[in-house]
Amino acid sequence: MKKIPVGVKVISVLYFLIALVFLGFGLLMTILAKPMHDALPELAAAYNTPAFATISIWVVIGIGLAFLAVSTVSFFVGLGLWKGKKWARTLAVIFAILEVVQGITGIFQESQMALWIGISHLVVGGLILAYLSLNKKVKRIFS
Repeated sequence: MKKIPVGVKVISVLYFLIALVFLGFGLLMTILAKPMHDALPELAAAYNTPAFATISIWVVIGIGLAFLAVSTVSFFVGLGLWKGKKWARTLAVIFAILEVVQGITGIFQESQMALWIGISHLVVGGLILAYLSLNKKVKRIFS
């Protein structure tokens, strides 16, 4: 039986938490699609974004289902990391690379909030990427 490093278990728990958050948002968006859709014209007027008013209810439901899909993938990546599965490490590395790219693009946005979110994605994604890619014990466990 493989002894999974604590750092990998921490990343695994992070994936479980991400799965839980996306599950909540996915369920909310699919269950509350009608009231959310009905509120879009008010939001469009309040934020001066007329395009919001034209969004179909199916788009709202689709976004909710996409959140549920991300939740499912995140759960299984977390479970795979916890069990030392090579495919889970591969997916986690790919997701960390995407998070670093997202962080870099966030840094160049105009808002202060986007800047800090971008920095956090860059740091967290970079740390996960470095740990899963460069740590010799981790590489040995997943080989």
